[in-house]
Amino acid sequence: MIHCVSKILFVCFALLFPMMSTGFAAETISKEQADFFENKVRPILVEHCYECHGTKKQWADLRLDSHAAILKGGESGPAVEAGNPDGSRIIQVIRYSEDDSQMPPDGKMTDEQIASLTEWVSQGAHWPESSPQVSELDYFERAKTHWAFQPITPAELPSVSEKIRVANPIDRFIGHKVEETGLEQSQQAESRQQLRRLAFDLTGLPPSYEEVQQFEANSGDEAWSQAIDRYIGSKDFGQKWARHWLDLAR
Repeated sequence: MIHCVSKILFVCFALLFPMMSTGFAAETISKEQADFFENKVRPILVEHCYECHGTKKQWADLRLDSHAAILKGGESGPAVEAGNPDGSRIIQVIRYSEDDSQMPPDGKMTDEQIASLTEWVSQGAHWPESSPQVSELDYFERAKTHWAFQPITPAELPSVSEKIRVANPIDRFIGHKVEETGLEQSQQAESRQQLRRLAFDLTGLPPSYEEVQQFEANSGDEAWSQAIDRYIGSKDFGQKWARHWLDLAR
């Protein structure tokens, strides 16, 4: 008899569950509520909360990156009590009370941010589960006007005064900006200064005394090109830049 009743209850629950699920799924929020969350609430959570309570980290077993997670809460219980900001843990900790935990730990939120979160909880902590998707057509139409997809066109070289040293077209843009801002162009570096800058940039080490003497004796364009090739071909160049490349390998 008990077994029969259990089976009947199970069947009834199975029939009711789809209707319950449909009812929950049909529950929507207004456009104003969705806009308020996306414009006021989500940016605050992204800036201050997701780093420690998101997909990668869940301090105190708490996630704040979904509606279900924020209602479930963590070690201190639910993070939000919809409609009751004073009873919501997330509001309590961001108010920075002296006798309570203070979040975020790196500094108190602005009064405007606290007010936005408080208002959000007061309204019912509505959370749009999905953001509007941009259609494929919209994506390609928008891409047409993005700067990265524009054809390359020769830039018009700006004019500069005679006192601006110009060795290549790029110098004209730099010199034009220097004059526009009222600055003075730096003096031409001496040959030993040029070699020192080159050595530090490529190898992280100063040039040797012999290298300086040799470069000063013949510091023309050919000597400059030879110095570049020599430093790039040295083991010091590989050791310096391998530190950066190995960061990617790790």
